[in-house]
Amino acid sequence: MSLNTIIKEPEVRAQLKKMIRRPDFGSGRKLLAPPLTKHYSLTGTAFDYIFRFYLKRVNPLAVERSHWVSETAALYTDALVLNAASGRIEIMPELATNPDKHELAVKMQSIINEAKENYQLCLKSGRVTDRLLSSAIGLAKLDVIYRTGRPDLVDLADVDKSDKDDLRQLVRVIPAGDFKARAVCVLNPTFGEASQLVGGADADVIIDDTLIEIKTVMKCQLQSKYLHELVGYYCLYRIGGVNGVPTDKPLRKLGIYFSRHGYLYTVPMTECWRARDFKAFLKWFEDLIRARHRSAISWVLSERHIGMKGKPMDPKTKLRIYKAVSEFLTAIATIAGREGRKIIESAIEAWLKSRTPKTKTTLPLRVSV
Repeated sequence: MSLNTIIKEPEVRAQLKKMIRRPDFGSGRKLLAPPLTKHYSLTGTAFDYIFRFYLKRVNPLAVERSHWVSETAALYTDALVLNAASGRIEIMPELATNPDKHELAVKMQSIINEAKENYQLCLKSGRVTDRLLSSAIGLAKLDVIYRTGRPDLVDLADVDKSDKDDLRQLVRVIPAGDFKARAVCVLNPTFGEASQLVGGADADVIIDDTLIEIKTVMKCQLQSKYLHELVGYYCLYRIGGVNGVPTDKPLRKLGIYFSRHGYLYTVPMTECWRARDFKAFLKWFEDLIRARHRSAISWVLSERHIGMKGKPMDPKTKLRIYKAVSEFLTAIATIAGREGRKIIESAIEAWLKSRTPKTKTTLPLRVSV
């Protein structure tokens, strides 16, 4: 159950249409960076990465997540490790369960490591290099694997020059002055408990009091689905706040950056709905996602789902469970101190060895000491 899935449901769409007052958009803007390939989705995802790299350079104090979505693609190679002490995700190809998965994990690890290196070089120099563009495309391909579970859909060994040229022109038309934050910049913001209620939602960016989504599309139009998406994220913000943002910095505007047009559209929320209408919708929406979340937990914990009747656990669900365990162990290890962490790590290793003859453990937890 994702936020995008929920807001596309007929009942939710009907409530959104009833609540939202469509704001003035004007006549749109001229297309400045027409697509150079037909890899529309891949280019859009790659630009999301490049744009966040750019924003971190412009706003050095920007809050960013501990890992990229692309890093979790290694889940499908059985080579993903959660470091229980740091909470960070690591790829260990040697854990892969067969040669094909090992080879894929090595490629993934190489793409991630090179991307991190190129990102740091960009932060130091301010230059968007050819290598950085290649890295962004590689990360976008890993995103495809993570979201579909199908490595066969992408070629990790090849980068199309035209895709890099497309990204380069998108970078060229960014209006730099529009994205310099006065106080707050959050990249891939998450919304505390509310994000977990819908399976882990994250928006694109917050600049000061504006919640912004990036659209790498041909037409500069204010489509209803864009507004619905933004309202969905704003509801999550009202329920759970924003990780990394002080509570005294409220969101007041919605924004859409049309990257192929170099145009940032913003609108005050007061022009999008009446306060009493939004209040009623928010209560209805929160009740809905909390009820769905309770149902999802019951399903995850059911015998049928966890594999006790022969059905394997869904990989994404498995990752969420391991994350929860990792957070718990992190808290315990912090309290226990260095010696206590050694004991916990030894206990985990013993537990893993005891399970090996019976079941495969594809996401071993390690406690750093």
